[in-house]
Amino acid sequence: MSLCFFLAMNTSWSQAYNAVENNQAEQYLKDKLDTSRHFRKYINGNGIVSYILDTHIANHQISMYYTNPSITDDGKYIWFWLTKDRDNFELALFDVEQDEIRKYKDMKITSSSSYVDVTTGEVYWVKPPKDQKFKGDFYDLVKRGPLPKDKIEKVAKIPHFLDNALPPRQVVTHLSPSADRKSFAFDSGHYPANNKTYLGIVPIDGRKPQLWKILDRRYNHAQMHPVYNDVMLAAQDYFRDDLGQYGEKRERIAIDNRMWIIYQDGEALPVFPKPNNIYHEWWDASGKYLWYIDKDGNGEAKGYAG
Repeated sequence: MSLCFFLAMNTSWSQAYNAVENNQAEQYLKDKLDTSRHFRKYINGNGIVSYILDTHIANHQISMYYTNPSITDDGKYIWFWLTKDRDNFELALFDVEQDEIRKYKDMKITSSSSYVDVTTGEVYWVKPPKDQKFKGDFYDLVKRGPLPKDKIEKVAKIPHFLDNALPPRQVVTHLSPSADRKSFAFDSGHYPANNKTYLGIVPIDGRKPQLWKILDRRYNHAQMHPVYNDVMLAAQDYFRDDLGQYGEKRERIAIDNRMWIIYQDGEALPVFPKPNNIYHEWWDASGKYLWYIDKDGNGEAKGYAG
């Protein structure tokens, strides 16, 4: 699979340039990719322009999850994922100015947990423990700049909540910064051990991690509110019940109410009072709305979060 960036209707692109007052960075990037020896320009029948990374250094080269931008605001750097099996991910960089792909050492990540600071060009990710021993252990939250001289820096620790448990199903689904950029959300899930999800924040300014809420069953895709530091969104998801708490052991447990608002004081409220069949949710930039896709096609485009 090749990395592909759309110059229209692409979420990562639009997020990266929402804060840009003019199109200079966008034009710079277009001009550079037009002449790049690594990218191929493609225009579909609707006139939508995309750029495909034809140079391969891994089986699959993928842009970051749609809620997180991959491109810096100045258009100079593109961070992306590498994977051989779509399970074990690493980070790589395309330096737009130098027309160069760079893969640095020790940039393996847990799941798809990475976040690009579109102002500084730094990338944050959760580093998996080498020995996978969890008694009293933590996962390291680290960052690295885009330049060859930059080093990996440890910025925080995310606690593992169960001693001697199997590795959790997730530690952080997709890193999501608080509005003040001083913390990241975590949504650590230990379903094989206890069918619980631990939600909270890990500050990157030296303060201790804060556990906001423990929820039964699997929740993930935690996303901090874009305006308030004490609010996050969590999404209920499918999971296999190894303990038989919700039915027969190993039964696939369906979603019954997808979107939940989690508050710092531990309150957890569903966005909708009734069961629903929705997915792929994200905050509106204003923080007043949540956008989502309605699987049942009921014409709903967004839901007010209150």
